[in-house]
Amino acid sequence: MVTLEYRISRVEFLLGEEQTLDIWSQSFGEEKICYLAQKISLLEALVSDGFNGSHFAQIVVGAGWKEKLDYAESKYESLLKPMGFTGYHFAQIVVGAGWKEKLDWVVENYEHVMKLKGFNQSQTAKILRNKGWKDKIRWIEDYFDPNKYSTANVTNLMQKKDWEQRLRYSAA
Repeated sequence: MVTLEYRISRVEFLLGEEQTLDIWSQSFGEEKICYLAQKISLLEALVSDGFNGSHFAQIVVGAGWKEKLDYAESKYESLLKPMGFTGYHFAQIVVGAGWKEKLDWVVENYEHVMKLKGFNQSQTAKILRNKGWKDKIRWIEDYFDPNKYSTANVTNLMQKKDWEQRLRYSAA
């Protein structure tokens, strides 16, 4: 019989000592580590897909951390990975509120909005990371012109608080 202690040591091996300690130090850290230990096959699968301890430490911050892990378990391999999204991208998108809506949007719209306009997965994750992501997507759909802006330039501008002024956008 595999003990919880063994599973926790396996979590530490997979995530690294520093990242495991980072999770332990979070609010409800012990609960998070024990949950990861119970989901060791998920953890092993995601680590083999390129997720690392830093990604998991980001994913389990704040409310909804179990749901984020469950989403990764049920949809990462079949939906996000085939589109080229990595653990890094997943972790960026799920930081903060509205993470599920953002991921659902990616699954339904990445190919025919962002990819079609030339935005890669990393740029998409950065744009979706913060508040106002729906307005940012709307701007890309309606106003992005590759003759005026590069995707890298737009991505950088959209990470700034005054992106609307810089890109002359009014959501009204």
